[in-house]
Amino acid sequence: MSAVTQIIIIVVLVFIAVVLLLKPMSRADEDASRRMDEIKRGVRRPPKQRKWTQLFKKDAGIESKPLSTRVAESINDFLSPYNRKKPLTKNDREIKKLFAVANVNISMFTFTVLRAVFGALLGGPCLVLSFLLIPSDFPMYLVPAFAVGMFLAGTLLPKAILRMSANHRRTAIVSSLTDTIDLIAISVEAGLGYDSVILNIWKENKSPAMQELVRTIEDINYGMSRRDAYLSLAARCDVDEMSLFSNNMVQADTMGISIVNVLKAQAEALRVARRRRAETLVQKAPVKMLFPLVFFVFPTMLLVLLGPAIINIEKYL
Repeated sequence: MSAVTQIIIIVVLVFIAVVLLLKPMSRADEDASRRMDEIKRGVRRPPKQRKWTQLFKKDAGIESKPLSTRVAESINDFLSPYNRKKPLTKNDREIKKLFAVANVNISMFTFTVLRAVFGALLGGPCLVLSFLLIPSDFPMYLVPAFAVGMFLAGTLLPKAILRMSANHRRTAIVSSLTDTIDLIAISVEAGLGYDSVILNIWKENKSPAMQELVRTIEDINYGMSRRDAYLSLAARCDVDEMSLFSNNMVQADTMGISIVNVLKAQAEALRVARRRRAETLVQKAPVKMLFPLVFFVFPTMLLVLLGPAIINIEKYL
C-alpha cells in the first residue's frame, strides 16, 4: 500500500470520527432549542426514557409496564441520537395513536428498527434452515419466497404486539374508571379541591385511569388550558367512557356547573354502561360454549353412553 493511499485512509477515518463526535453535540443543541420553545408554549414533555441499567427495575409511583415495553423504550433511548423527524403517513399516525394508548414512549424510527429486527430474526433462520433441511428434489425457488414471507410476518409482529397492548390498556382504563370517579366524587363532595383529590388518590390508587388523570393535572400545571388538557386526555386514551368524561369536564368548566354533580352523573352513567357490557358478555356465553360442547363434551358423552352398548351388540353379531 502506497503512502498516498495510507494518508487518504487516515484522513477519511479522522473525518468519520469527527462527524461521529459532532453529531451528538448538534443533536443536543437542537434538543435544547426545541425544549426552550416547548417551555415557552407550555407543552408538557413525556418522562425521560429508561436506561439499560434500569431495565428490570420498577419505577415507584407509576404504572408498571411489561418487559417488552421497557425493552422497546430502552432501545429507543439508545437510538434517539440517530432519530430524525419525517412527515408522518396515515399508517404512522395510526401507530402514534397506538403508542399513546399503550403508554409506550418510543419514536417511529425505533419502531421501524424493531420491525426490521423482528423480520430478520424470523426470515434469516428460516432461510438457512430451509437450505439445510429441504430435500434435493424440492423446488428451490420456493425457499426465498418462504423466507420473504417470514420476514414480512416478522415486520408485522411488533404492530400486532402494540395493538394487543393498547387494547389491554383500554380495557384496564374502562374497568378502573367507574370506581375512580366514585372515589373522586366522594372526596370532592367532602370539601376537597379537585386537583388535590387527584394527587392524593394517586398515592394509593395506581390504576391506568388514575395515571391518565394525574397526567392531565400535570399538563394543566405545565401551562395547558383545562380544555386542551381534557381534550388531550380523550385523544390519548381513545376510550368512549373517557371521552364522555372529558367532554363533561370541559362543559362543566366552561358553563360553571358544580363539578360534584358532573362526577356523580358520570359515575352513574359508567355503572349503567358496565352493567350493559356484563349483560352483553352473558348473552355471548352460550355461543362461545357451543364449540367446546360439540367437539369435546358431546363426543365424550356419546362414547361413555354408547360404548358399552356397542360392545354388547358386537358380542351377539
